[in-house]
Amino acid sequence: MAALLAGGLGAYAPALAQDQAQTLADIRQELTVLHVELQRLKGEFNTTGGATASNGGGTLLDRVNALEAELTRLTAKT
Repeated sequence: MAALLAGGLGAYAPALAQDQAQTLADIRQELTVLHVELQRLKGEFNTTGGATASNGGGTLLDRVNALEAELTRLTAKT
């Protein structure tokens, strides 16, 4: 019985690994989309002058740059 169970789990492992790889690919794709959206937002701030607004945490552009840097760091890990 244990051998049958081990064999069944062994057959399931490649499918589980494939699901996990697909999940990582999905996450990477979402990070890429987020990166593009940050670039567009940064462009809007530069165009409209909205980057000068501040609420104590630096300019909006500074905050977007910080988000972009963190996104780049996370993307490099995947």
